[in-house]
Amino acid sequence: MFSSNKNRTIPILMGTQHPDNAGIPFWGDDPFIESKQETEEVYENLVTLDCDEYMWDWEGKFADEAMIERLMSTHLETFQKTQVGRDKFITIRVPNIWEEKTFKLARAYMSVLSAAEFTKSLELHSPPVFEFILPMTTSAKQLLHVQRTFQKTAKLHQDIFENSEFGVFADLTKDSNNRIKAVVAKSADFEGGLSKKNIKDLEKFVMDFGAKGLAYFQVKNGGNGIFLKGPLTRFLNDKELDNIIDVCGLIEGDIVFFGAGDKDTVYDYMGRLRLELANRLLEKGLM
Repeated sequence: MFSSNKNRTIPILMGTQHPDNAGIPFWGDDPFIESKQETEEVYENLVTLDCDEYMWDWEGKFADEAMIERLMSTHLETFQKTQVGRDKFITIRVPNIWEEKTFKLARAYMSVLSAAEFTKSLELHSPPVFEFILPMTTSAKQLLHVQRTFQKTAKLHQDIFENSEFGVFADLTKDSNNRIKAVVAKSADFEGGLSKKNIKDLEKFVMDFGAKGLAYFQVKNGGNGIFLKGPLTRFLNDKELDNIIDVCGLIEGDIVFFGAGDKDTVYDYMGRLRLELANRLLEKGLM
């Protein structure tokens, strides 16, 4: 998916979430592993058990989209010495969209791309994830489809904003040092999710780390299907808004946040935003 590394280490021993645990893992209290425990699970596999590789499973389940960011933030000193993507490996088992009709594949793409930005901002090896496992594959066409759609997602800011009528976004894409990045908060717009005050608090949060503001869209459902609602909708045409929905894999109830500007600053505060969102949504029972 990313540029190949001809000198990479070939992993020998893989730890996996699939099949599910037959009993209580030595580091836990229950055979059922919640998504919020995935950070501890991957750490125990890579560090305590000294596995070379860990298979991060997104197929048939909900995964913690900020798992890698949590892993690096919680165990930074460990993974500064033994770097993921260079010394140890995390390989994502993506949903097979021909078997499981959900938006989780697009979310998996965004999680991998965001993890690459986050580790780069920490001056660690990047990308930490660069290979996918596609379960129940029946043809090479399916593999090529995953490759093409991932590449399309990786060019999100170009596909959506390069020719935007919104001058701020259009000007930003002309400078190779700038980035426009998105973070999706699933189901955050439903009752009990993020209020306008919560969103305002999140804007103040990222501004403490260099952001000039925080753009966002709420995903609503009208008579003709889903649409985006937010302060910036008047600056984007219908095609651009539809592209945001398609590429981000948005469904009713989601909120998508955008950060734009100097890449190092954007990588830093959007990575922090992902973690903050994950914590808040966990507290509200939405993850």
